[in-house]
Amino acid sequence: MENKLETSTINNNQTDTPANKMFAGGKDAPLYPDPPQGGLPSMTVQQNSLGALPGFKPTEQPGNIKDNPQMSQEQPKPGQAAIINLLVSLALKHATFNHTPEEEPFASIKVGGHIENVPTNSRKFIQWITRIYYKETGDAPSKQELEKALRLIEAQALFDGKMIQLHIRYAEHGDCIFVDLCNREWEQVKISATGWEIISSIVSPIKFVRHPGMAELPKPVKGGSFDDFRKFLNIESNEDWVLIIAWIIGAMKKSGPFPILCLHGEQGTGKSFTAKLIRELVDPSTVALQSLPRTERDHVINAKKTWLLNYDNLSGIRNDLSDALCRTATGGGFRTRKLRTDTDEILFSSVRPMMMNGIVDVALRNDLADRSLIINLPLISERLAEKEIYKKWVALKPGILGAFYTAVSAALKNYHNVKLEKLPRMADFAIWVSAAEQALPWESGSFIMEYGNNRKRLKANTIEADLVALAVVKMVGNVSSHEWTGTATELLKTLEHYNDFTDSANWPKQPNALSGRLKRIAGALRDKGIETKRGKNGNRFIHIFTNEKYNTNTELPEIEVPAPPVSTEQN
Repeated sequence: MENKLETSTINNNQTDTPANKMFAGGKDAPLYPDPPQGGLPSMTVQQNSLGALPGFKPTEQPGNIKDNPQMSQEQPKPGQAAIINLLVSLALKHATFNHTPEEEPFASIKVGGHIENVPTNSRKFIQWITRIYYKETGDAPSKQELEKALRLIEAQALFDGKMIQLHIRYAEHGDCIFVDLCNREWEQVKISATGWEIISSIVSPIKFVRHPGMAELPKPVKGGSFDDFRKFLNIESNEDWVLIIAWIIGAMKKSGPFPILCLHGEQGTGKSFTAKLIRELVDPSTVALQSLPRTERDHVINAKKTWLLNYDNLSGIRNDLSDALCRTATGGGFRTRKLRTDTDEILFSSVRPMMMNGIVDVALRNDLADRSLIINLPLISERLAEKEIYKKWVALKPGILGAFYTAVSAALKNYHNVKLEKLPRMADFAIWVSAAEQALPWESGSFIMEYGNNRKRLKANTIEADLVALAVVKMVGNVSSHEWTGTATELLKTLEHYNDFTDSANWPKQPNALSGRLKRIAGALRDKGIETKRGKNGNRFIHIFTNEKYNTNTELPEIEVPAPPVSTEQN
């Protein structure tokens, strides 16, 4: 796309630029009024690569107002049409304009020795175009002039620009992964199968975009150690160490799925601090921790503006948000109408890595637990000043980051050679981390073993935390042949005999709610040796029976009814 206005040497009453054709009041652009009677004031026009700009005489040496103290007295102020035309011309001269697949226009601006990509509706772009106009004229455009110029620029980006994907923090291109360091130089880290290097955005094939809150990653250095990272983590078991490293490796690639990292522990276990440290290696932010949003819409907006979602101090998750988190972890779309519009929509379809922490087990529902890694943090026995810990962390962080990028390089090298005997849930994640084990501080195969152990405990926890699942297990252990068949209404009445907490908000009150719960806990029950099947072709019966995993000697935990999270399920 050539960012050039087709102009020639003209006087102020000619209208042969694309923007000025719109000012003539003709059918091409009825948005603007006719020029004043007699035309625009006659002025000398500066020639440049963009052609002549009617209605305006720039200073001989563009600069600030101090260089031209008599500017406003010596030359008349150009008409609005000429100002808008100049704004568009300057923008096209100093930037290129394209749009994303979601039809969001953006500018690519060369600043010093790098390229910055900025949405045209952002505050930064408004400030940029105002600045270049001021440097050219010594004056500032009005709000109305800016708005009209922006409409022209956005039209150019949408209809004449290319469709280009903008990326947040991480991107994949060919066989390489690119990381935006978010520094002033707009430098990137290019990771390949042979190693990693820091490159300029000028030579990168990737266009990153930055949103408010995104913070700078340190420049990685070689020679760092994973053991340096472990010094800062409050963990006891080798399993937790392996899984935290694995999760970070998984979060450093563009494509999902991403298991949700859940940090649990009582007050005083350093959950929030641990989450902050992990975030600083993956996607640092000026807002390191955030509360769980109230609606799915707010969650999606968060995901559009940042790479890593880090929800802090959770006490429970509503069912509708649990579904949204599942879709974000494994991939799913969201669409909703834009505010103050009848037809325009917000579209979002992507996956994001997520962390959550809380005192209680927040991943209670089986579908969410099935996508999670649970880390239980022990109580900190000896506390140190966080300021002193952080000082040491900042000094070691570049080397730790370099060690992670070396592991990502190993994953790129070995990914297509990994063969797992049995693919677990989140198979792509498991293969990716297994491919990186060559550069990780444990023996090959350790991750898949610890990942399997964590998932087994998750399944057991799901049974213990769900009143319906516990009641089904108790019922199967007591009925003849460990088998039951009947309608949802009959099953609800039967299960009430095996549950002492039917008044709990977590206990379904209607048969259709029970049917929904059975679907969600089916996987956990299956691992316990219990199958649930629904009839087909109008058959409303539910069949519950056992499989080869069923153990008649299974001991069930004594459970106290928890203070459940708010439920939006229809009872």
